[in-house]
This record gives sequence, structure tokens and C-alpha cells, in this order.
Amino acid sequence: MMYMTFFFTFVYHVLTSFILYFTSTVVDLAAQHQEAVSLCSEVLNLLNNCNPQGATSRVVIETVTSWLLATPTSLLLLPVVTAAGRTLASVSHMARIVETGIDAHFSQGM
Repeated sequence: MMYMTFFFTFVYHVLTSFILYFTSTVVDLAAQHQEAVSLCSEVLNLLNNCNPQGATSRVVIETVTSWLLATPTSLLLLPVVTAAGRTLASVSHMARIVETGIDAHFSQGM
């Protein structure tokens, strides 16, 4: 279980770094946001393919929510919230990620 958590955490951080790099090359802010939402949707699709009863979905959710809370000033915070609302099939997964993202966004200055 610990190795799986480390693996997903590492992979998620690498993917978010790539998304930040690729979206930073887009000049138009609206297009940059849409591109970030699209790429974050691809990452969040991992949850749609996980067994909801297994440990994998719990590890992925914990990785995403801990990243959101740890990086409240990230340019990917709002695109992840948007992508979660558009992408995730599980309402409980979507609610947890959206609530954590909104909480991180509004508590960043406190």
C-alpha cells in the first residue's frame, strides 16, 4: 500500500509539472485555462477506471486532495476543479475533489 501511494504521488506530481509546462506556452489566458482543463481531465480519468471498492481509488483521491491542499496558489487549482466537475463519473469523488479545491482556493490567504 505504501509503495502504491508513493507511486501515485510521484506520477501525479510529474503529470502536473508537465501540464504546467505545456499550458505556460499558451499566450491567451482563456485558451490556457481550457488547455489546462483538458489535460487535467485526462489525469482525473484515472479515477473513472479504478475499482471504487479498492485501495487504488482511495490512494488516487488522497494524492489529488493532498496536492490541492499543498499547492493552493497553483495555476492548476481551478482547472482541476473544473475538470473534476466535467470528468468524474463518481459523484463522491467529484464532490471530494471540488470541495477540497474550493477550500484550498479560499483559504490560501489565511
